[in-house]
Parts: sequence; C-alpha cells; structure tokens
Amino acid sequence: MAKAICLLPLFVSAAICCGFAKGQQANRTVGVLSPVLVKTYGSVPLLSFKQVSMACLIALLHVNTRDPQIVGQAVVDSLPKGFYVQVKFKDSQFDAAEALKGVLAWRETNTIDSIVGPMTSDASQVVSLVSALQEIPVMSFGATSTLLSDKLTYPLFSRTNPLISLNAMALIGVCVRFEWKNIAVLCADTTYGNGFLSNIQEQGTTKNIHFIQVQKFVPENAQSIAAAMNSLRRSGAKVFLYIGIGVVNLEDVLASAESEGLLQDGYAWVAGEIGVPSAVVQSMKRKELAQLLKGWIQIRVAPLYGEKRVLLETAFKTVDQAKVNNSVIGMQPAEFSMPVPDYAAFAYDAAWATALGLAKTSKGGKELADAIRSTSFRGASGSVSFDQSGNRQASGITVTVENIQPFPANESVLISDVIGVWEATQGFADVRHQTPLWPGGRIGWKPPSDGSGQGRDTLLMIVLVVSGVFLVLLLTISALFYRLYKASLRNRTAEETDLSNMIARVREVLGVTKSDGYILPSEKVTQIFSFCSGRSHFIILERRCIEAVAKLALGDDFAKDDFERFYNFVKYRTAVVSGMALGVKEEQARSFIDLSDIEAQEGTEERNEVMQRLQTLILLVCLRLLSLSTANAGEGESGNGTMRRGSRTLQSQASLQDLTHLDKTYGLYEDKTFTRYVSEDFERAYEYFTGRVLRLNAWRDNALLLPRLKKHIQQLMDRLGRINDRRYESIVKEEGGEQLKGLGKEFEQCLFYQDDEMVPF
Repeated sequence: MAKAICLLPLFVSAAICCGFAKGQQANRTVGVLSPVLVKTYGSVPLLSFKQVSMACLIALLHVNTRDPQIVGQAVVDSLPKGFYVQVKFKDSQFDAAEALKGVLAWRETNTIDSIVGPMTSDASQVVSLVSALQEIPVMSFGATSTLLSDKLTYPLFSRTNPLISLNAMALIGVCVRFEWKNIAVLCADTTYGNGFLSNIQEQGTTKNIHFIQVQKFVPENAQSIAAAMNSLRRSGAKVFLYIGIGVVNLEDVLASAESEGLLQDGYAWVAGEIGVPSAVVQSMKRKELAQLLKGWIQIRVAPLYGEKRVLLETAFKTVDQAKVNNSVIGMQPAEFSMPVPDYAAFAYDAAWATALGLAKTSKGGKELADAIRSTSFRGASGSVSFDQSGNRQASGITVTVENIQPFPANESVLISDVIGVWEATQGFADVRHQTPLWPGGRIGWKPPSDGSGQGRDTLLMIVLVVSGVFLVLLLTISALFYRLYKASLRNRTAEETDLSNMIARVREVLGVTKSDGYILPSEKVTQIFSFCSGRSHFIILERRCIEAVAKLALGDDFAKDDFERFYNFVKYRTAVVSGMALGVKEEQARSFIDLSDIEAQEGTEERNEVMQRLQTLILLVCLRLLSLSTANAGEGESGNGTMRRGSRTLQSQASLQDLTHLDKTYGLYEDKTFTRYVSEDFERAYEYFTGRVLRLNAWRDNALLLPRLKKHIQQLMDRLGRINDRRYESIVKEEGGEQLKGLGKEFEQCLFYQDDEMVPF
C-alpha cells in the first residue's frame, strides 16, 4: 500500500462509470493503459493519441449502454443482464517505464480484472510479464512484434491489431509493384523497428530485393538520426524505407533528409506508417517541416477503409462527451469531430473484445484470456477473431498504399491519397484514378529508379573508350603478379623439397621405409612387391606424424602432438603390430600390452631398434643446435676427429661413439639440411632447443637420455676451453700481448666475487 501511495502522485487515474443508469453496479473492472502525453517529447499531448484513448472509453460506454451502432444488435444482446464494467484509465505516455508504473499501481490495489493496452510492443512486453504474475490478461491494440506470440513468455497477451509481418509483406509488395530491387532502410532501434526490419528482410529475400544498407537510429535522438542519414546518402541508394513511430522521429528524419539532399527528384521514400497527415501536422512542433512529406508513400493497415471510418467517426461525433471525457485525456469538443486515426478502430475493438470475454466468465488468468480470444464479432476494424496465441486473424484486413499530397484547394494542407490497395490473398492493386506525387514535385506512375539501371549507356561508352588502356593495365598487373607467384613458388618448392627429402632420410635412418614394412597413405604396394619382400602386411604411417619428425630434423616448427603420436607408435610397437592404428593413445596402448613388458621397456636401455634411432636423432638435433654458437670459434682446429675449417659444428664422429647405429644416424647429422632453418641464428636455435626439443616426452621416458646429452655438452665445453686456451696463448705472443696479460692480472686483483657479482675493494 505504501508503494501505491508513492506512485499515485506520478499518475493521474480516472475511474469512469461509463453510462451507468441509476441502480446499476459495475461487476468487472477494466484498466485502460493508453498514451495521451509523449514523455520524450516534453509531455505534450498528441491529438491522435487522445483519440485512440477516447476510442477505448467510447467502446466501454457502448458496452454499458448496450449501444449497437458499430458491433450490431446480436453482439449487444449476447451481454448478460446486470453485466457492467468500470473503467480505470492511466496515461502510458508512450513509454514502457510509465506503462509499467501504471500496472504496478493497479497491482497494489488488486482492482483490475483485465487490461486494454498498451499501444507499443516495448510496453506490451513489460506489462504482459508483470500482469501475468497476477493472472491479468492484456489486450493490446498496437503492439506488432512477433516476439509477443510466444505464449510461454507471454501467456495472457492478445491483440486486435495485425502482426507486423502483414505490413512488411505489403511494403515489399510496393517495391515489387514499382520494380525496385535495390533499397536502403532507416530503422528505429526498438522492438517495433527491429521486428519490422526482420520481417522486411525476410520478405525481401523471397522477392530478390537487395538491401544496399540498413541504418538504425536511437529514437528521439537527432544526432543519431543525422548520422544514419549521412551514411544512407553515401551509400548511393535512391529508394529508402523508413521504419519508425512518433512525430518526434519523423521531424528529425525530414530535417536530416533535407540537409543531405535526399528529398529531391530522383529519390523515393516509403514509410511503414506515418498516420493521418492532418493529425501528424497538428502534432508537429516544427510545422514548417510538414511540407517535406509531399511525395512520400506510406503503408497503412486500413481498418477504417471505406464505410467503417464513417461508423467510428459518427460514434465520436454523437457520443455524450460528459460521460467519457476526463481531465487526463482532455479532448476539446471540436476534437471529437476531427478525423480519427486507424488505431482508434483497433482500440475500440480491443475494449469490446475484453468486455465480451469478461461477460463469459467470472474467473481470471488463462480462463479469462481464453474467453477473450474466443470472441468473434464485427467491430470498428472489420471482422475480429483471434488464433490460439491471441493474435488477430488477418482475414479481411486491407492495407492501403497512400501518397501524401497537398490538398488541391489549399496546398498548405496535406492529405493522404490512396494510390493502391494490398491484401494478403490478392496482392497489390492500383487505384488508377489517382496519380502519385514524388519528392521534388514530379507527378506520374513512372517511379524514381532504384539506381540499378541508371547510367548504363554512359557506362558502356566509357568502357568502350578505355577498354584498350584497361587491357594493357590488366596485362601489366597480371605479368607482375605472375612473376611474384613464380618467385613464391620457387621458395615454396625449395622448402617442400627439403621436407620431402628429409622425410625420406628420416625414414631410412629410423628404419621405417617400405622395405621395412612401413608405408605412407600415398604409397602403393603391388602384389609383386609384397611377394618379393616376403611381407603380406604393412603398417600405415600417418604422414603428418612422420612430417613432424622430419621438421624436427630440419629445425623447423613441428606439431608436438603429431611427434608424440609417432613416439607412442614406436614405444608401443607391439600393440601396433597386433593391428592397432598409428597414433593410439598411451592408455589405450597399455591395455593391449603385457604390463611386465612395458615395465621392462621403460626400466632399461633395451629399447627396440627404431626407438634407439629416434632417441639418437633427438640427441643429434640438440648437439647440432648447441654447437652453432661455437662454429666460428672452432674454425681452424685440426687433428684426428676434429672439425675442419669452415665446418658448422664441433662434434666429431669419434665424440659420438656411445650413440648406437652411428653408421646411419651420424650420416643424417652431417646432412647439409640438418637443422638448416635455425643454423644462421643462435638465439633462434637456443629458443628452439629449450622451447621445443626439451619439452618432448622422450626425456621423461628415458632417464638415461638426459645424462647422455650432458656428457656431450661437457665434451663440447671442454673443447671450447681448449680452443680458448690456444687463442689466449696466441694473443700473448702477438705484439703488446704481454702488456695486455699484465693489465688483465692487475684488473683481476682489483675485483673479487660476491654472490656472483664483481665488487671492487
């Protein structure tokens, strides 16, 4: 209750006992949630909104007074005796937050049985979620979003207006009628705008319509609209679709389009819906912009097309104003005689449908919502009926294609002439006694071009004139790219050749060639070869795994996972020979091998021949990488088993005698391509050694592998020490060497080491 007291000052609520005779008592309450003021427009009341709100109140007055002038006597007679409704009205101010406040205020008092409204999709989503908590059905007369059809989220929501998909189909029908294939869209970034846009794009795709550009804008934000309009101008589009609601947005769109030069001859603007021009102009603050609407086309769901408009406008003119008018809506007597907007018909029918549903049941929630949806009657907008989701059936709804033109007797007054009629079952039909007016003042049924066919002759002439120059330029560029391609092909071929050769060398060194019983997927084995080799079965190696080993030998970046797959293949060769594929996971391989055999393999140096060679290969790669830093230092050293001048490494065959299968493996070590990709860069070689090679699982599996590497590194360091000693002796013998030697001793005496840092005395 405290919340309700706080909310009451924010809203003006009107309780109307519409046409109660003496002794009558309302037994159901309807909350009407409809806009009068526009919060984002300085809280200015709009005539069209006041008329829509008044249509709800007139309908409920007709319910209480049993007035059949629109719905007919049969519908009136279906109301039970003693049934009357009380009305509570709140101004939603065309804003979702204000609509929510109104519902929360009603919720505190628990006095509403059903809600008529709100008008927009944004507000309807919020209101429907909150009202469902108290099992209060909602009947909108303007929400078009398809999202509201989700009955899991909005179980009690219904509407008397058609879905936005109907408008989208009609709008695309206009594009097809005028043969526009290339269009641009200016869309409000709202639930309504995004839903409309989605339907337009879906319908346009089926008609092969290309959307050059889609620009969204923030509602009631002139800067956002101006930026969007500038982008549309730069897109080169000639035909624009406008999807937006509200006079505020329309004024900013007109002003921006004029400043960008998009309202001249040669352009076309089609709006999803603008409204009755006279009502729109009256609601404008900048009325001078109204003249920029000349030539626009709008798509309007036309529930008041023909005699239906006469019936509703007569109801407005003849209603007892004292029984329906109130300080919230504040309609002036003269405004009851003004042309009414189309949504007034939907609002009138929404109120009647709600009242008929309330008359069928005394319960609420889903039972009341189902009762409302089961109603069927002839209303102000035509035949009213609903599907199971509460959506208005589209049968019989007419969409008019209207062209905004000046009134012949007074060009300062704008009217909306119907130039076509669209229905879902019949499509577009011209109204030939009317002639369209286009932006810029041109009149005629020939529409502005969408730009797809403009300038074809001029373009053809330009192409013919410059074709020779273009051909020469094309040939020149082609020749240049061909040379670049050949150069890159040569480089790529060299790398591929290195890899291919190294794969062959590695397979030979490891003993996994075709003659050894191992083949790659690309290799074919003939029956003759099988017979000659005495093998009936071959093990297929995955090429990417053997490539990883070859790239390791080259010092190239290799896939560690692929290398480890090959390593596991070698490690668990027994399982592979038994029929398992290469690359088997370690835990899977273990299940196929006797545990004691695995322990025997892992606990000793008795490895199979391929494993010994593979581990030797890893050691040789390490030694080759580490010896790069000493290549220059070792130049000139001679002696048995030492490096020759100009050699790359300091490792000799004699220093590698502990490595098995030296005949094949060391031959690979002396290969010029061995670790060639890091041979010129010690920093890269060291990073490759620590970041790639030392992370292999082989070091973990074989505890003796790392000590072997350490031993060879020690041999390398000893050799470097001897080289440094000989170089020192050579320097001393040179001129000034003794003085340099003495200077070095004096400097050494001036320093001592503390915690690995030299500190002067």
